[in-house]
Amino acid sequence: MRPDLARMLSNIPLFSALRRPPPAKAKATADAGPAPIEEIGWDEFERLVIEGFVRRGYHAPGTARAAVPGGDLLLRRDRETYLVYCKAWRSKKIGLSAVKALHQTMQARGANGGFLLSFGRVGREAGRFAGSKAIQLLDGPALKALIGPARPAAKGAAPVEAMAPVDRAVPESPSCPLCGKAMRLRTAKRGSHAGRGFWGCIDHPHCKGLRALA
Repeated sequence: MRPDLARMLSNIPLFSALRRPPPAKAKATADAGPAPIEEIGWDEFERLVIEGFVRRGYHAPGTARAAVPGGDLLLRRDRETYLVYCKAWRSKKIGLSAVKALHQTMQARGANGGFLLSFGRVGREAGRFAGSKAIQLLDGPALKALIGPARPAAKGAAPVEAMAPVDRAVPESPSCPLCGKAMRLRTAKRGSHAGRGFWGCIDHPHCKGLRALA
């Protein structure tokens, strides 16, 4: 194109707009927010679990953290020792073998009780076994209820060991009012109480015993 003709055309607004390079895409400035709690990495999960327990009354000694990712955590309360089983934290379903593995570790280390943590669901047989072995199952909604409140304060918070304990970590499993067996935390899925937590007998559906959360 001739130089003089190019100068003439450049004065035409439409032609000038066509020749301009496209504007660069604006960088997203909005905070995307934290990842879904089920997708957090091990380091954050471990920190939130310990803080969640400490906030509710358990003590995390200097050896509380796991030696390897997904390992067991150690907690103390009222001179008693508790093991927190985290190996299945990302499993979709927890079977009897995982609960038995926790029980064997509890016996080997002389622990008074244990907690099995998972974002998935615990099978019925595993639930029955846990109820007879001083093991509390924190799966799905119960696990989120433990670590969710601790998440916003975890970043930049004081070390867990330096935080003063408050209340109790997880409510102790009550006895079923119908059969006397242990109970587990559940969440209503339908009806006017959908989304609310309650205690259900570990022998469900054979036993229909229920208790409201205190």
